[in-house]
Amino acid sequence: MYPFTAIILGCLIHGTTFARDNVPLVSFTLKDQFDKEYTERSFPDKILVVIVADREGNKFSDSWQQAIGEALLKRQTEVPVQCIRVADLRGAPWFLHSFINGKFPKEKDRWSLMDWKGIFAAAYSCELKSCNILIFDRQERLVYKTNVQILDPQKLEEVVNNVK
Repeated sequence: MYPFTAIILGCLIHGTTFARDNVPLVSFTLKDQFDKEYTERSFPDKILVVIVADREGNKFSDSWQQAIGEALLKRQTEVPVQCIRVADLRGAPWFLHSFINGKFPKEKDRWSLMDWKGIFAAAYSCELKSCNILIFDRQERLVYKTNVQILDPQKLEEVVNNVK
């Protein structure tokens, strides 16, 4: 009984999940800050690296997205990979949506999906005040999940090794 308890505690402390339950990509229709609409069908036949963060966790997203992108370029994966940022904006009052939208980057290549209802956070139990990284295979099944904050080279390697 003790070894089982140690394994469970180790997984909880480490904050990493290797998905074995065949969890699918949640069905969604979300717009980015430029009002372009995306759905789960917008990224066919690609591995998806989804970075979900609330306001506090967002400060970690840029460094993680950049580091993951650079590491994947070095690996030169044969399968196309798409990195998607999702802003967990649940709880934001409707009358502040335009104001909040204006706080996001103006560069078209730095788009984020505006998740006003917290669809991703709810579907994948995302941690608050963290950058949550979800990796989906080409069949849109969750294969890896973790939550991170400050960029850590060992954790980065673990994340990149799960992009396959």
